[in-house]
Parts: sequence; C-alpha cells; structure tokens
Amino acid sequence: MKTRFLASGRGVELEIHTDTDQFLRIEAGKARVAMGPGKATLDQVFEAEDKAAIFIPTGYWYTFYTIGDEPPKMY
Repeated sequence: MKTRFLASGRGVELEIHTDTDQFLRIEAGKARVAMGPGKATLDQVFEAEDKAAIFIPTGYWYTFYTIGDEPPKMY
C-alpha cells in the first residue's frame, strides 16, 4: 500500500488503469477529484476530505489535486 502526501495545489496527472479498479482513501486533508470515461470527458467532479473513500472503475480516466492548507494523507 502506497501512502501519498501532496502539497497544496499539487496532484496526480491524468491517468487510467485498464486492468483494475482503483480505490483511494483520504485519511486527512482535502482533494478535488475528477473522473470520467474519456480524457476529455471527466464528467464527475467532486471534493473529498477526511475519511472519504473514492472508487474509480476500470477504464475510467481520473486526476486529483489537493485543495486547502493541509496536504492530504491518502492511500
């Protein structure tokens, strides 16, 4: 299991996993998440914070970046 600490405004570049679902858990902090069926179709955008679980289906593009002052702790 990989734990990430991202500074405010930093994030993960747009990516896709074609062979498995993704599960992200935010233990602390806050992030904005965007996902969708195509690179140009990130039609699900939301904010997630402490104790949130994010499920990203196989074949979905996604990205997220931190918002707020506290870098999120997530795995």
